[in-house]
Amino acid sequence: MLVEDDKAAIIEIQHRLKELGYSNLIFASMGEEALQKAIGFRPDLILMDIFLKGEIDGVEAARQIEAKLKIPIVYITGHTDYDTLQRAKVTEPYGYVFKPFTKVELATVIETAMYRYQVEKELIEAKQWLSTTLQSISEAVITTNKAGLITFMNPAAEALTDWTQAASLGKNITEIFNIIKEETHAPSENSVVKILRKGMVSSFKDYNLLVTKNGVEKPIIHSASPIKNKEDEIIGVVLIFRDVSNEKATEQRQKLAHELGRRLTMLLDSQDLLLETVNSLKNTFGYYHTHIYLFYEVAKETSSGQAKKEGILVVGEGTGEAGATMKKQRHHIPLNAKRSLVARAARTHRAVVVNNVTQHRSHLPNPLLPETRSESAIPLLLGERLIGVLDVQHNKLKHFNADEIRMLQTVADQLSVALSNAQFFTENTRRSAIIENSSDLIALIDLNDFTIIDINPAGVRMAGYESLDEVIGLPITELCPSEKLNRFKQQLIQSTVKQNLWRGENFLRRVNGMLVPIDQTIFVIRNVQSEPTMLATIVRDITQRKETDQALQRYAERLKILRDIDRSILTAQSSEEVARVALKHLQKLLPCSHASVMLFNLKKMTTIMLAYIGHLNQQEVNNRIGQQYPLIDQAAIEELQKGQVLIVDDILALTPPPIKQFATTEGIRSTICVPLIAQNELIGSLNLGSDQTNNFGTEHIDIAREVADSLSIAIQQARLYQQIHAHAEELEQRVEERTAELQSFAYSVSHDLRAPLRAIQGFADALLEDYAQDLDLVGIDYAQRVVSAAQRMDTLIQDLLIYSRLSRDDIQLKPIALENILSDMLNELESYLQDAEITIRQPLPRVIGHHTTLLQILTNLTTNAVKFVAHGVRPQVKIWTEQRQDMIRLWVEDNGIGIALEHQERIFRIFERLHGIESYPGTGVGLAIVQKAVFRLNGRVGLESAPGEGSKFWIELLKG
Repeated sequence: MLVEDDKAAIIEIQHRLKELGYSNLIFASMGEEALQKAIGFRPDLILMDIFLKGEIDGVEAARQIEAKLKIPIVYITGHTDYDTLQRAKVTEPYGYVFKPFTKVELATVIETAMYRYQVEKELIEAKQWLSTTLQSISEAVITTNKAGLITFMNPAAEALTDWTQAASLGKNITEIFNIIKEETHAPSENSVVKILRKGMVSSFKDYNLLVTKNGVEKPIIHSASPIKNKEDEIIGVVLIFRDVSNEKATEQRQKLAHELGRRLTMLLDSQDLLLETVNSLKNTFGYYHTHIYLFYEVAKETSSGQAKKEGILVVGEGTGEAGATMKKQRHHIPLNAKRSLVARAARTHRAVVVNNVTQHRSHLPNPLLPETRSESAIPLLLGERLIGVLDVQHNKLKHFNADEIRMLQTVADQLSVALSNAQFFTENTRRSAIIENSSDLIALIDLNDFTIIDINPAGVRMAGYESLDEVIGLPITELCPSEKLNRFKQQLIQSTVKQNLWRGENFLRRVNGMLVPIDQTIFVIRNVQSEPTMLATIVRDITQRKETDQALQRYAERLKILRDIDRSILTAQSSEEVARVALKHLQKLLPCSHASVMLFNLKKMTTIMLAYIGHLNQQEVNNRIGQQYPLIDQAAIEELQKGQVLIVDDILALTPPPIKQFATTEGIRSTICVPLIAQNELIGSLNLGSDQTNNFGTEHIDIAREVADSLSIAIQQARLYQQIHAHAEELEQRVEERTAELQSFAYSVSHDLRAPLRAIQGFADALLEDYAQDLDLVGIDYAQRVVSAAQRMDTLIQDLLIYSRLSRDDIQLKPIALENILSDMLNELESYLQDAEITIRQPLPRVIGHHTTLLQILTNLTTNAVKFVAHGVRPQVKIWTEQRQDMIRLWVEDNGIGIALEHQERIFRIFERLHGIESYPGTGVGLAIVQKAVFRLNGRVGLESAPGEGSKFWIELLKG
């Protein structure tokens, strides 16, 4: 669209545009009309005259169009004042066309503007793509610049730190990411500061505490990595962290549960045991209500008069007024009750968990507990024998997760043992209790010689003997060897025992010599005079508990390794690296001799291998990585697409193996193949193999699924990162190529323009010399103006050629004497400087530079110093140097008109002029040449100046 109110200019511009192939033109003559037509037609480019008739001029029209439509605008202007140009610059135009102009100039400006607009648009889209990715991940992410000042913060980081991105931008990372050590609360070294100081990658640390903006301390784990440019220089840091409060809370609750269980086993009174349990659970873990039902069998007469046993669950103890009321009323539930979570847990011998009782049909509301919202009933079992039910209620929905149930199960197991022991010691006949009431080893021990005088049948079987007679008379220390137990025996013999029991973990030595882990308690049995009469011992086989503890340890190790995998793959930047890291950690968790990660192309039914670990040598692995293989088994692919794990317990038993492409080397007997699914699409598989048959169990499959889920997300993120990175490199390459083309084009155009200029100047000179007598004063003036304009244009072209060559020429830097450069400059400018006073002070040291380029710099600075002085003032120029560490700064000082501070930066831009051509001649390219030339010499340029006080320009170069 062309916005111009001068009809002659419209005709000329339209003619030029048609010559360039732009025929579909829209015209407007006023700013208001331009705004309306821009909204209606949305042109690709607007040529806007700065001065327009009407209420708004071209600058204001451009500002409104830019604000609403983001259409590139090129200004058309002739000679104008400085203030108007400043207003125009604020609207950030895509170029200027100065009247009068040629077709080549117009084409160059339009093409440059359109290309710049497209590049900026693509860069904005790429930045938005990357920003959306970072905003959507669950990990907290903060980025900084090389000074440690925050440049980005995603929503997860805002939530963790209590800082908003708007408030944190530009602040130092140590102010926002304030971490302290968990145990001592001493300040912890900030990983970002460490990277910026040492250039090291900071891996995930142990738990630290993040102090938020509001002073809240949150446990976190974090990592930080440097952000580098193409020159491998650190330009910033990316910090990733997450809240681990839930993990810490789970560990603490499990620890408290174990401590409670140990306390319970020390209590021998049943009532004390029940009361301690319910109160500890409520006070320690904050439950709304806790009570314990005990299981009894009662006789009930049938209609035929026969007796029938019926199971009931009776409240043995509860918390608060509700618990006291239920205990007093002997509240009970029949074992066969349909609407009772407690009865259901007792019948099935399984924990029953309801996280919203209002929507569960098996829940029977209790008017004494109106605030119950979630409930868990855990059966108390001793082997297969039901003792009762632990019932725990909470006033919040969805409170009981898997970790909470495991904690309650730990308490329930310990409580079952403790209740069994307590019940044994409350029986009227201890011998009867030994025989009938326990599946553990329970024996009576002679107080004098520590030999067994009686033992229950379960104890005989546990010790591996066939009859009671084989065990009677054996020293208990023979069956249960322990130094602590021997010391307890000596204390008994010496009558120095002050406590009534000894308890500890021990080993039971079976008759075949096998050692079984046990939990052993020895009680002193006293008569009515409190005199010791005998000992009783209870021995419980804790093999299962030990295995459970080991399983918990394995589970904790599993969580730790899974966290390590998550941390490692989050910092990886390619799909291949993600896969390699995951497989490396996975070997610590699973019994696999081979593992691989494959990516699928379901359209082509092919797959490639990303990573492999196994028996192959490195050369064989390299040959397989990145190779394409056909996906033969369509049925297997369909199962993977459904999220199913493919399991083969023995590959050789199948004909043919349905997933043989995953068996990456000979010798694999069993495999599991886990789908990698991202955004509901199958992208590949995680394949594990073993040289043993039936090698993978349920736990292994669960672990592989967890790793596959993390792996799928990480591969997808790595793909996005690689696409963004490749797109950015492509854009950068296109900009470089286009810039080179434009520079070559500018050089060719500038060179070709000199030929017609020489003809114009030659004919004008000839006209003045040969036909001056035939011209009047106006004609002579016109001819002289043509000569002057041709000379200025030739000078401008010369400057453009110099400016263009500075970008293309190969400059070889070497030590050069400044004294020689200044001598050559004075010789070249001898006639130009004859009316000026030039002062050059020693020393003039050697610098690293290029003779021609440095001569051009000093020539431009010196001619400017002589030119820009007030009328009638003799120019005075002073040149000297000073050393600054390994740099030499050369000064060129004048007594000229000076430059205001607000203009000192823009004077180095090409075509920037502070004064009209009639006041001070020039092309507006000289200082742009100086700046580009100094840059090519790896130096710096600047000035110190004030209006009316002269100027001091300086350049800094490396010392030669």
